[in-house]
Amino acid sequence: MLLTIVFIVFAILSYYDKDNDVGARFCVVIFGLISIVFSVTTSDFPIYKTFYNDVESLDQILLGNHQVFVNDSNNFEFGYKALNSFFKMFVPYVEVLYICCNLSIVILLYVYFRNKADNFYKLMLPYFAFFFIGVEAGIIRQAIAVVIFYFSLIFVTNKKVFFYLLITVICMLFHLSAIILPLLYFIINRTYPNKILIITFCIGLLLYLQIIPYSVSEAVSGLSEYLLPNAASKLVFYLTQAGELGAPKRLNLSIFENTAMFFTLLLMKRRLQSENKWTEFLNICLNLSLIYIFLYLYFFELYTFIYRVNYYFIFFKFFIIVKYIENEVGWKRIYLNTALVMYCAIMMISKILQGH
Repeated sequence: MLLTIVFIVFAILSYYDKDNDVGARFCVVIFGLISIVFSVTTSDFPIYKTFYNDVESLDQILLGNHQVFVNDSNNFEFGYKALNSFFKMFVPYVEVLYICCNLSIVILLYVYFRNKADNFYKLMLPYFAFFFIGVEAGIIRQAIAVVIFYFSLIFVTNKKVFFYLLITVICMLFHLSAIILPLLYFIINRTYPNKILIITFCIGLLLYLQIIPYSVSEAVSGLSEYLLPNAASKLVFYLTQAGELGAPKRLNLSIFENTAMFFTLLLMKRRLQSENKWTEFLNICLNLSLIYIFLYLYFFELYTFIYRVNYYFIFFKFFIIVKYIENEVGWKRIYLNTALVMYCAIMMISKILQGH
């Protein structure tokens, strides 16, 4: 019920041409409190709580007592373990860590979103439907990594490769799925011809539908011996889980959604370019959105891996969509905003039904 109320409020506020700054800040505070409540009620929370209770505090580690920190059975990343140890120096309750992390994530997102749209709620609506339910409320480690990654993109536009790589390494310290992020610097700040993008998409679709025989599991299974132990164990986990559970049906909602989104984004790009509204940041957003679609097509068998890395890319399409909506006027803007609300509602219901 609470999720529904929050969604309806964001949906209604998204129809305004501009937001009210005071109202936006108030909604951020309320949203932060809601995120705290939900994050401590997820199925993974007892695991995080047990780890927090067992791990040594930072002062103990500096004195040489670090058995749990070093021999963590959960295989948590170094950054997350260090964060737990730091907080444990001051408070014995993991809930305090969750409160600080969730409030920090929401505040940072507010800062990041604030100048990306005239109406802040147009971005908070898809964030709530696509990111909050799937990640922030449950996978706090990756939520931290994703938000840090958002801010790393300023170094892509400023062409400061060292700082971008440094930030993405910090992301990896909180969730190892961020291992793919450093390579993005050399991909996302380029403009690719539509012909190349469409050919890449069509080949991926043929591979996805098995019209061209292809097994990504066999292609990557031999990589584990060349990776660091932690990364290798994650790769083996993804391969093993894919083998045990079996991949979902290929003709599912996601393939139709990704296909429609691919061509929709290209059409929006053409329209915004024709009106000189296309920016370097939107081009980066397009490339990040298409990278996920291509990963989904080419690496579908590793669906656990795809599910994880999805959260680094999934939101960037909405910067383009919201820019396109705000570029329209009158009833057309209302129709497009309604389509956005319906899309977010469908995806939110789907995630809730799937237990995310």
